[in-house]
Amino acid sequence: ARGWSGLPTRGGHWVQFSAGQPAWLLFCLLSDSEEMETALLHPRCGFLAALPDRIPIGGKDWRVKALVESPQVHPWAGQASYPTLFSGPLADAWEVELATPPMFNGKAGPFPFPLPGSLVESWLRRWNTFCAAEPFDDVLADETRAGGLAVQRYALQAEAVIEANHDSVGCTGRLAFAARRLDQRQRKQVSSLVRFSFFCGSGRHTAQGMGLTRPLPGFATMGGG
Repeated sequence: ARGWSGLPTRGGHWVQFSAGQPAWLLFCLLSDSEEMETALLHPRCGFLAALPDRIPIGGKDWRVKALVESPQVHPWAGQASYPTLFSGPLADAWEVELATPPMFNGKAGPFPFPLPGSLVESWLRRWNTFCAAEPFDDVLADETRAGGLAVQRYALQAEAVIEANHDSVGCTGRLAFAARRLDQRQRKQVSSLVRFSFFCGSGRHTAQGMGLTRPLPGFATMGGG
């Protein structure tokens, strides 16, 4: 199969799959609409419940073995309401894992390094798009870009990425950052956005698999309902 956006490839641009090789496909719903939730998750008539036993992807038939919603069963499964994300604990420092490379819009073109301000800006944009009940002030993005957050440590490695049929380089791994000049309200919002990153991803083209993100243990867990 041709390499998908956000999917690292090695030794060329073709990803090889062998018979019986396990894989998982992530479905994520950001809307807090009850109608949308029913359409996707209803146990009898929802989209996921109606999936056939086999799904053709990339010219191959994939057998559906299970539908997982619990993080205890799969580390990338979970669900949480916006009020749950917002009411979680406040923190002064955060650490996230980037499982697939994110990409951001830079002044001179695509920018691959996950600076804390770029991460928060991408999460904030999606939060305000989908959470009308508790929108955050856009000034938060300005404050984080202006030095309100500082990188504490990182363990990142370069990864090949295909974006719009163009070869590029991104990075995956871990990034920790801390508040420097943020007040309590802003730290509360960043804490909410870090929890939200598990669902919305980071940077652009997240619906194509780029920027798959999760908070690391010690900051937040994703078992809330």
